[in-house]
Amino acid sequence: MKTLTLTRHFTSNGPNMPCTWGVFSVGKVFLALSLELPWLNNKRNVSCIPTGLYDAEIITRKKQTNFLIKNVPGRSGVLVHPANYLSELRGCIAPGLVFSANVNPVSVGYSREAMQRLALTIMPDKKFMLEIKDA
Repeated sequence: MKTLTLTRHFTSNGPNMPCTWGVFSVGKVFLALSLELPWLNNKRNVSCIPTGLYDAEIITRKKQTNFLIKNVPGRSGVLVHPANYLSELRGCIAPGLVFSANVNPVSVGYSREAMQRLALTIMPDKKFMLEIKDA
């Protein structure tokens, strides 16, 4: 089973940039960036999820490819899905190919393309492991 790794490089609860960002990779190969909500003790809808090793699978919702992250403590329905802004996230993870930290709100760009890149890395398998760790 393949393992996709998300290495978190920054998290802030500050008013100027309340977010968590990281890098998706397989082995040492960069695939995409990530944007998440800040760490707020795993509170539903307002916090990123804890670090750990998760079962995950490719699903299709509204004709869009997403990843469902399973067995997140105290949470359900956590996805990796295309989004550009934190306001589009409720505890999920947005992939992107560029990161805009100098604008308000903080954002990632080319999110659909990044999601496609991640999915093509996992396919033809549907199930995989997602390792989330701090840098």
